[in-house]
Amino acid sequence: MGETTLKLMLWTLPWLILVLGIGYGFSQSEDIEHFLLGNMPVMLKDFSEIKFSEKTFGLKGVEITGKSVVTEFYFASPFPFPVKIKEVLIKGETKSGDEFELKLEKEVLIRPYENSTLTLRGNLPRHLPESDVKLKDARVSVEIFGILVEVEG
Repeated sequence: MGETTLKLMLWTLPWLILVLGIGYGFSQSEDIEHFLLGNMPVMLKDFSEIKFSEKTFGLKGVEITGKSVVTEFYFASPFPFPVKIKEVLIKGETKSGDEFELKLEKEVLIRPYENSTLTLRGNLPRHLPESDVKLKDARVSVEIFGILVEVEG
């Protein structure tokens, strides 16, 4: 076998594998939509039927030590798939100009229909009347099926 023949065979091998793989996948699918999108339409339909309530998310506890604050929230996942909460950041300011922020302590992987605790840590001004607080920035980053979704407000 010559060098040119070997080069030609090695060049066509990946293309042949690709074409055969697509052909086999299409032959195993019910239709072209299922072949191209898989279970995505079913998952999106399931996602649209998810209901949130007061029992889904809420404050579990607050611990203040000096200027340090630890806030715990509970989250009862209504999702039929795992969700990874990668970041939660809340920044605020008092009328007197003192700034504060709370951050998610660490990433939290929440399995389908599982209850989890989200712990936020931060520093607060010494005197923080509730009516004196103004939200400056908030950001939540969530990973679903390997897709990162970020919400800022």
